[in-house]
Amino acid sequence: MKRRSTFAVTAVGAIAALVISACSSSGSGTGTSTSTGTSSPTTGAAGFNAAVNGVVNPSPAKGGTLVFDHSSTPDSMDPGNTYYAWSINFDNLFAMPLFSYKACPATCGLTLVPVLATDMGTTSSDGLTWTFHIKPNVKYAIERQYDRSVMTNGPSYYQQYLADPKYPGPYKDKAKDKLGLTSVQTPDATTLVFHLVAPFADFPYVLAFPNTAPVPPAKDTGSNYQLHPLSTGPYMFQSYQLNKQLTLVPNPNWNPATDPVAKQLPSKIILNLNVNQADTTRSCRACGSPTWTPRWRR
Repeated sequence: MKRRSTFAVTAVGAIAALVISACSSSGSGTGTSTSTGTSSPTTGAAGFNAAVNGVVNPSPAKGGTLVFDHSSTPDSMDPGNTYYAWSINFDNLFAMPLFSYKACPATCGLTLVPVLATDMGTTSSDGLTWTFHIKPNVKYAIERQYDRSVMTNGPSYYQQYLADPKYPGPYKDKAKDKLGLTSVQTPDATTLVFHLVAPFADFPYVLAFPNTAPVPPAKDTGSNYQLHPLSTGPYMFQSYQLNKQLTLVPNPNWNPATDPVAKQLPSKIILNLNVNQADTTRSCRACGSPTWTPRWRR
Protein backbone atom coordinates (compact mmCIF):
# COMPACT_ATOMS: atom_id res chain seq x y z
CA MET A 1 0.00 0.00 0.00
CA LYS A 2 1.23 3.45 -0.81
CA ARG A 3 1.25 5.02 2.65
CA ARG A 4 2.81 8.38 1.87
CA SER A 5 1.23 10.76 -0.57
CA THR A 6 1.79 14.49 -0.42
CA PHE A 7 -1.22 16.71 0.10
CA ALA A 8 -0.53 20.44 0.06
CA VAL A 9 -1.91 21.52 3.40
CA THR A 10 -1.42 24.30 5.88
CA ALA A 11 -0.53 21.94 8.70
CA VAL A 12 0.70 18.41 9.09
CA GLY A 13 -2.26 16.01 8.98
CA ALA A 14 -2.66 12.50 10.32
CA ILE A 15 -4.83 9.49 9.62
CA ALA A 16 -7.66 10.71 11.81
CA ALA A 17 -7.70 14.36 10.78
CA LEU A 18 -6.58 16.40 7.78
CA VAL A 19 -6.15 20.16 7.61
CA ILE A 20 -6.77 21.73 4.22
CA SER A 21 -6.70 25.05 2.44
CA ALA A 22 -10.08 26.46 1.43
CA CYS A 23 -9.58 29.92 -0.02
CA SER A 24 -12.85 29.77 -1.93
CA SER A 25 -14.98 28.87 1.07
CA SER A 26 -17.80 31.27 1.80
CA GLY A 27 -18.18 30.40 5.46
CA SER A 28 -16.03 29.79 8.49
CA GLY A 29 -16.41 28.32 11.90
CA THR A 30 -14.51 28.29 15.13
CA GLY A 31 -16.56 25.75 17.03
CA THR A 32 -15.07 22.92 19.03
CA SER A 33 -15.48 19.20 18.59
CA THR A 34 -15.46 16.31 21.00
CA SER A 35 -15.07 12.57 20.63
CA THR A 36 -14.75 9.48 22.74
CA GLY A 37 -11.97 6.93 22.81
CA THR A 38 -8.74 6.02 24.49
CA SER A 39 -7.21 9.41 23.77
CA SER A 40 -8.63 12.81 24.62
CA PRO A 41 -8.73 15.03 21.52
CA THR A 42 -7.33 18.52 21.68
CA THR A 43 -8.09 21.61 19.66
CA GLY A 44 -5.90 24.52 18.75
CA ALA A 45 -3.70 26.20 16.19
CA ALA A 46 -1.95 24.40 13.36
CA GLY A 47 1.60 23.23 13.99
CA PHE A 48 3.95 20.33 13.46
CA ASN A 49 2.04 17.08 14.03
CA ALA A 50 -0.83 19.10 15.50
CA ALA A 51 -3.40 16.72 14.03
CA VAL A 52 -1.84 13.54 15.43
CA ASN A 53 -3.66 13.74 18.75
CA GLY A 54 -6.41 16.25 18.05
CA VAL A 55 -8.48 18.19 15.55
CA VAL A 56 -7.00 21.52 14.46
CA ASN A 57 -9.46 24.40 14.20
CA PRO A 58 -12.59 22.19 14.17
CA SER A 59 -15.78 23.64 12.77
CA PRO A 60 -19.38 22.38 12.72
CA ALA A 61 -20.39 25.12 10.25
CA LYS A 62 -22.15 24.13 7.03
CA GLY A 63 -21.66 25.59 3.56
CA GLY A 64 -18.68 26.85 1.60
CA THR A 65 -16.25 25.01 -0.64
CA LEU A 66 -13.58 22.62 0.60
CA VAL A 67 -10.51 22.48 -1.65
CA PHE A 68 -7.83 19.79 -1.67
CA ASP A 69 -4.65 20.20 -3.71
CA HIS A 70 -2.75 17.02 -4.51
CA SER A 71 0.68 16.84 -6.12
CA SER A 72 -0.16 13.52 -7.81
CA THR A 73 -3.19 11.43 -8.82
CA PRO A 74 -5.19 8.57 -7.28
CA ASP A 75 -4.64 5.02 -8.45
CA SER A 76 -8.39 4.95 -9.16
CA MET A 77 -11.57 6.65 -8.00
CA ASP A 78 -13.35 3.30 -8.19
CA PRO A 79 -13.73 2.18 -4.56
CA GLY A 80 -13.37 -1.40 -5.77
CA ASN A 81 -10.04 -0.76 -7.47
CA THR A 82 -7.98 1.41 -5.13
CA TYR A 83 -5.20 0.64 -2.66
CA TYR A 84 -3.55 3.99 -1.95
CA ALA A 85 -4.12 4.92 1.70
CA TRP A 86 -5.28 8.48 0.93
CA SER A 87 -7.62 7.24 -1.82
CA ILE A 88 -9.22 4.80 0.61
CA ASN A 89 -9.79 7.70 3.01
CA PHE A 90 -11.20 9.96 0.30
CA ASP A 91 -13.60 7.26 -0.92
CA ASN A 92 -15.47 7.54 2.38
CA LEU A 93 -16.86 10.85 1.15
CA PHE A 94 -19.00 9.09 -1.47
CA ALA A 95 -18.99 5.37 -0.68
CA MET A 96 -20.32 3.45 2.33
CA PRO A 97 -18.38 0.21 2.94
CA LEU A 98 -19.55 -2.46 5.35
CA PHE A 99 -17.14 -1.17 8.00
CA SER A 100 -14.86 1.78 8.58
CA TYR A 101 -12.94 3.39 11.45
CA LYS A 102 -14.27 5.72 14.10
CA ALA A 103 -14.01 9.40 13.16
CA CYS A 104 -11.88 10.64 16.04
CA PRO A 105 -8.19 11.48 16.48
CA ALA A 106 -5.30 9.46 17.90
CA THR A 107 -5.84 5.85 18.98
CA CYS A 108 -9.60 6.39 19.08
CA GLY A 109 -9.48 6.37 15.26
CA LEU A 110 -8.27 2.76 15.26
CA THR A 111 -11.67 1.52 16.41
CA LEU A 112 -13.56 -0.48 13.77
CA VAL A 113 -17.24 0.45 13.47
CA PRO A 114 -20.08 -0.81 11.24
CA VAL A 115 -21.17 1.57 8.49
CA LEU A 116 -23.34 -0.25 5.96
CA ALA A 117 -23.50 -3.23 8.33
CA THR A 118 -25.79 -3.05 11.35
CA ASP A 119 -23.25 -4.57 13.75
CA MET A 120 -19.90 -6.41 13.88
CA GLY A 121 -21.44 -9.62 12.55
CA THR A 122 -21.51 -13.17 13.87
CA THR A 123 -19.34 -16.17 13.06
CA SER A 124 -20.00 -19.89 13.18
CA SER A 125 -18.35 -22.14 15.78
CA ASP A 126 -15.81 -23.38 13.23
CA GLY A 127 -14.98 -19.83 12.10
CA LEU A 128 -15.78 -20.59 8.45
CA THR A 129 -19.04 -18.65 8.11
CA TRP A 130 -19.59 -14.95 8.78
CA THR A 131 -23.06 -13.41 8.78
CA PHE A 132 -23.73 -9.68 8.51
CA HIS A 133 -26.93 -7.67 8.30
CA ILE A 134 -27.23 -4.60 6.09
CA LYS A 135 -28.99 -1.41 7.12
CA PRO A 136 -32.34 -1.16 5.34
CA ASN A 137 -33.49 1.84 3.32
CA VAL A 138 -30.02 2.96 2.26
CA LYS A 139 -30.18 4.48 -1.23
CA TYR A 140 -27.82 5.47 -4.00
CA ALA A 141 -27.76 9.02 -5.26
CA ILE A 142 -30.06 7.77 -8.04
CA GLU A 143 -32.64 6.72 -5.42
CA ARG A 144 -32.22 3.02 -5.99
CA GLN A 145 -32.13 0.81 -2.93
CA TYR A 146 -29.77 -2.14 -2.56
CA ASP A 147 -30.81 -5.51 -3.83
CA ARG A 148 -29.30 -8.97 -3.60
CA SER A 149 -27.34 -8.80 -6.85
CA VAL A 150 -25.69 -5.60 -5.64
CA MET A 151 -24.50 -7.18 -2.42
CA THR A 152 -23.19 -10.48 -3.80
CA ASN A 153 -21.18 -8.99 -6.64
CA GLY A 154 -19.05 -6.48 -4.73
CA PRO A 155 -17.27 -8.78 -2.23
CA SER A 156 -15.93 -11.03 -5.01
CA TYR A 157 -12.62 -9.17 -4.75
CA TYR A 158 -11.83 -11.18 -1.59
CA GLN A 159 -11.48 -14.51 -3.37
CA GLN A 160 -8.37 -15.51 -1.42
CA TYR A 161 -10.54 -15.70 1.71
CA LEU A 162 -13.67 -17.22 0.18
CA ALA A 163 -14.53 -20.88 -0.29
CA ASP A 164 -15.10 -20.53 -4.02
CA PRO A 165 -11.61 -20.73 -5.63
CA LYS A 166 -12.90 -21.32 -9.17
CA TYR A 167 -14.96 -18.13 -9.35
CA PRO A 168 -13.73 -16.30 -12.50
CA GLY A 169 -14.39 -12.77 -11.25
CA PRO A 170 -17.32 -10.39 -11.89
CA TYR A 171 -16.26 -9.44 -15.43
CA LYS A 172 -16.06 -13.09 -16.55
CA ASP A 173 -19.06 -14.34 -14.60
CA LYS A 174 -21.65 -15.65 -17.07
CA ALA A 175 -24.30 -16.38 -14.45
CA LYS A 176 -27.49 -14.34 -14.44
CA ASP A 177 -26.89 -10.93 -12.86
CA LYS A 178 -23.27 -12.06 -12.26
CA LEU A 179 -24.32 -14.13 -9.26
CA GLY A 180 -21.93 -17.02 -9.84
CA LEU A 181 -20.07 -16.39 -6.59
CA THR A 182 -21.51 -19.15 -4.41
CA SER A 183 -19.37 -18.39 -1.36
CA VAL A 184 -21.37 -15.19 -0.71
CA GLN A 185 -25.07 -15.71 -0.11
CA THR A 186 -28.01 -13.37 0.48
CA PRO A 187 -30.82 -15.34 2.14
CA ASP A 188 -32.87 -12.15 2.30
CA ALA A 189 -32.62 -8.54 1.15
CA THR A 190 -30.56 -7.37 4.14
CA THR A 191 -28.40 -10.39 5.04
CA LEU A 192 -24.93 -11.27 3.78
CA VAL A 193 -23.33 -14.65 4.47
CA PHE A 194 -19.65 -15.24 3.67
CA HIS A 195 -18.24 -18.78 3.50
CA LEU A 196 -14.49 -18.76 4.06
CA VAL A 197 -11.88 -21.29 2.98
CA ALA A 198 -10.26 -21.08 6.44
CA PRO A 199 -11.09 -19.40 9.78
CA PHE A 200 -10.14 -15.72 9.82
CA ALA A 201 -10.97 -13.77 12.97
CA ASP A 202 -10.01 -10.41 11.43
CA PHE A 203 -12.38 -10.73 8.48
CA PRO A 204 -14.41 -7.60 9.45
CA TYR A 205 -11.20 -5.55 9.10
CA VAL A 206 -10.87 -6.80 5.53
CA LEU A 207 -14.44 -5.66 4.89
CA ALA A 208 -13.48 -2.12 5.94
CA PHE A 209 -11.84 -1.59 2.56
CA PRO A 210 -14.03 0.55 0.26
CA ASN A 211 -14.53 -2.26 -2.25
CA THR A 212 -17.37 -3.49 -0.03
CA ALA A 213 -19.35 -0.44 -1.13
CA PRO A 214 -21.95 -2.05 -3.41
CA VAL A 215 -22.35 -1.49 -7.14
CA PRO A 216 -25.41 -2.48 -9.20
CA PRO A 217 -24.21 -4.93 -11.88
CA ALA A 218 -25.99 -2.94 -14.59
CA LYS A 219 -24.03 0.17 -13.62
CA ASP A 220 -20.62 -1.51 -13.39
CA THR A 221 -18.71 -0.24 -16.43
CA GLY A 222 -15.40 -1.86 -15.55
CA SER A 223 -12.39 0.44 -15.85
CA ASN A 224 -14.67 3.39 -16.68
CA TYR A 225 -16.62 3.08 -13.44
CA GLN A 226 -14.08 5.34 -11.71
CA LEU A 227 -15.24 8.25 -13.86
CA HIS A 228 -18.61 8.38 -12.10
CA PRO A 229 -19.14 5.82 -9.32
CA LEU A 230 -22.59 5.73 -7.76
CA SER A 231 -22.71 7.43 -4.40
CA THR A 232 -23.96 5.95 -1.15
CA GLY A 233 -22.05 8.40 1.07
CA PRO A 234 -22.63 12.07 1.92
CA TYR A 235 -21.32 13.34 -1.42
CA MET A 236 -21.65 12.38 -5.08
CA PHE A 237 -19.71 13.10 -8.25
CA GLN A 238 -20.62 16.30 -10.06
CA SER A 239 -17.73 16.19 -12.51
CA TYR A 240 -14.40 14.42 -12.91
CA GLN A 241 -11.63 15.41 -15.30
CA LEU A 242 -9.22 12.48 -15.15
CA ASN A 243 -5.87 13.45 -13.63
CA LYS A 244 -7.00 17.06 -13.33
CA GLN A 245 -9.96 17.79 -11.05
CA LEU A 246 -12.80 16.08 -9.18
CA THR A 247 -15.84 17.96 -7.87
CA LEU A 248 -18.21 16.49 -5.30
CA VAL A 249 -21.58 17.89 -4.24
CA PRO A 250 -23.96 16.75 -1.49
CA ASN A 251 -25.85 13.52 -2.10
CA PRO A 252 -29.53 14.39 -1.45
CA ASN A 253 -30.38 10.77 -0.65
CA TRP A 254 -27.72 10.33 2.03
CA ASN A 255 -29.21 9.78 5.46
CA PRO A 256 -26.87 10.68 8.36
CA ALA A 257 -28.77 8.26 10.58
CA THR A 258 -27.38 5.38 8.49
CA ASP A 259 -23.75 6.58 8.54
CA PRO A 260 -22.22 6.90 12.03
CA VAL A 261 -18.90 8.43 11.01
CA ALA A 262 -19.50 10.71 8.01
CA LYS A 263 -20.63 14.33 7.86
CA GLN A 264 -22.03 16.53 5.13
CA LEU A 265 -20.73 20.02 5.92
CA PRO A 266 -19.24 21.77 2.83
CA SER A 267 -21.56 22.64 -0.06
CA LYS A 268 -18.90 21.50 -2.51
CA ILE A 269 -15.61 19.59 -2.38
CA ILE A 270 -12.95 20.10 -5.04
CA LEU A 271 -9.91 17.85 -5.42
CA ASN A 272 -7.25 19.38 -7.68
CA LEU A 273 -4.74 16.87 -9.05
CA ASN A 274 -1.17 17.14 -10.34
CA VAL A 275 -0.77 20.50 -8.60
CA ASN A 276 2.71 22.00 -8.30
CA GLN A 277 3.52 21.92 -4.61
CA ALA A 278 5.25 25.30 -4.65
CA ASP A 279 2.18 26.92 -6.20
CA THR A 280 -0.07 25.45 -3.55
CA THR A 281 2.25 26.59 -0.75
CA ARG A 282 2.05 30.15 -2.05
CA SER A 283 -1.73 29.85 -2.32
CA CYS A 284 -1.99 28.64 1.27
CA ARG A 285 0.11 31.51 2.56
CA ALA A 286 -2.04 34.00 0.72
CA CYS A 287 -5.20 32.32 1.96
CA GLY A 288 -4.32 32.38 5.64
CA SER A 289 -5.86 29.98 8.12
CA PRO A 290 -7.96 27.14 6.69
CA THR A 291 -11.69 27.43 7.02
CA TRP A 292 -12.48 23.75 7.10
CA THR A 293 -10.84 21.10 9.22
CA PRO A 294 -12.98 18.03 8.50
CA ARG A 295 -13.21 15.00 10.71
CA TRP A 296 -11.59 12.32 8.61
CA ARG A 297 -12.15 8.61 8.60
CA ARG A 298 -9.10 6.37 8.68
